[in-house]
Amino acid sequence: MGKFHFAIWAPSEQSTFRVKVHKNIQLKYVLKNPTDEVKFEQTTEGSYNVYTWTRINIPKVKYESQAKPVSYEFPHVIIYIASYKGKSKL
Repeated sequence: MGKFHFAIWAPSEQSTFRVKVHKNIQLKYVLKNPTDEVKFEQTTEGSYNVYTWTRINIPKVKYESQAKPVSYEFPHVIIYIASYKGKSKL
């Protein structure tokens, strides 16, 4: 489905990634380059599950022309659908 990086080229007080899906959809995620600075919370809002990742006090990423992409060094979340309940349209 996608990924979200907790590092950018400017310092940040807080970065939050929030995903809201119907309870019939089960999400899974992988936290790459994990750090204790990324906090995870799962809550419900009516018939929805809400997944939230937050990191605070994020330092600026120093740009270097020959550096590896940020995915190699900085924390990021990759989410995907593990399963769902419902009628198939195949």
